[in-house]
Amino acid sequence: MNNTITKIQKITNSLYDLADPLPETEPLKFKIKEKALEIFEKLILLEGSYAELKTNELEKKCNDILNEIVLMRQYLEFSENFNFLDKGLLDNLKEAYSRLFGYVSGVIKSQEVVERKSRIKKLLDLFKKEKELKTNDITRAMGNLSERTIRRDLNFLLEKGVIEKIGDKKITKYVFLSPGRLSDI
Repeated sequence: MNNTITKIQKITNSLYDLADPLPETEPLKFKIKEKALEIFEKLILLEGSYAELKTNELEKKCNDILNEIVLMRQYLEFSENFNFLDKGLLDNLKEAYSRLFGYVSGVIKSQEVVERKSRIKKLLDLFKKEKELKTNDITRAMGNLSERTIRRDLNFLLEKGVIEKIGDKKITKYVFLSPGRLSDI
């Protein structure tokens, strides 16, 4: 976490260095600095809290940051029109914000993976207790998950050969095949 915060601080400092040569009367100078601080603050807050956030809250915060980063990249693209700005620093900052964009996108993905693994584990625990389960039993046991999410997780287990689907529609049931097939889950 400290490494990420240090990188964010360096990028923000570099952005200030880039904007300093702009004239005091140039609104872009203040917009760039203001946006850099907004992104900095949001990333710091995200770093300190994303483990405790629910996926939809995390996704909302991350999407907000991603939108801010896109806007910053537009400011940087626009600032290329000013010939007195350091071109190398400008290119480095555009690349740094692209990496930040990738980092924030990765936060969303990693949270989704953690939640999916947790759901899969819960499904597997159900199947270990009851070797054969009907769809409505699974839905009831999984709590407040949508049917679509449960279906995706069941399809994942089907693809891995861990369970087998028997029947269709209301008479569908799933049978646990073998715990030996769990190595790559």
